[in-house]
Amino acid sequence: MKKIVMGLIALCVVVLIAFAFLYNKGGADIAPLNETAIAVELPKKYQNDFSDVTNPASSIPVFMYHYFYDETSETAENGNFYSIQKFEQQLAHFKEEGYKTLTMEELYDWLEGKIEVPENSVVITMDDGYHYTYDMALPLLEKYGFVGVSFEITSAPEDYASRLSHLNLELESHTHNMHQGTCPGMKPIQYGAIQCQDFESAVADMKASADTIDQPIAMAYPFGGYGGQAKDVLRAAGYKLAFTTQYGRVERGMDYLELPRVRMSTDSFYY
Repeated sequence: MKKIVMGLIALCVVVLIAFAFLYNKGGADIAPLNETAIAVELPKKYQNDFSDVTNPASSIPVFMYHYFYDETSETAENGNFYSIQKFEQQLAHFKEEGYKTLTMEELYDWLEGKIEVPENSVVITMDDGYHYTYDMALPLLEKYGFVGVSFEITSAPEDYASRLSHLNLELESHTHNMHQGTCPGMKPIQYGAIQCQDFESAVADMKASADTIDQPIAMAYPFGGYGGQAKDVLRAAGYKLAFTTQYGRVERGMDYLELPRVRMSTDSFYY
């Protein structure tokens, strides 16, 4: 009897060892539950529905903002500051009247004749990528369900992964490190190194900017300077659109690398 019991115990041990071996072998490629990759749905890109456009636009205003201030407690430091209260009034009006705020891809597709957009379409742009854009303007864009464009100086030490995560704000380029410099004699504006910096280094600068903010298609010229080699630099770096500080609405047939904007400054108001 003792031998039988010992034999049964030995058999059980062998079975347990074999089971453990087969389990580990069969499950070698299966990660423990707490290490299993979980599919995370990334934010969808902001996109308008243009499937039923009855009154197509013949021109589109591209608004240019820089900085914002709270007029209940602050005063504008200079003409580039815009009241955040006025900004909200504009967005509220746009929402009430059914305006569309376009992405850069949508503006490009409209210029190319690939899509039609309604006549009450606008583009909201903000230059320099300062905290005013994120602390003051972005919450209002989210509140009213609109999209804006931030032209970023990408050499600034910012968390661009975080900035790229916002559904209601696109990042485009304001150069990597050429928002500086003077090009004597350049017309119409002599400021902005992209106009006269060594060509290859200027192209490298614009490519560095693109790499930093996930391949933008558009840029805004620093100080509005688009003379000299500026357009050739952008073509070489693969940009499709570029904006000046010249006043006007964007129309089909314009030079894609010399598009005008509507400056919004301390005393201006538009809708």
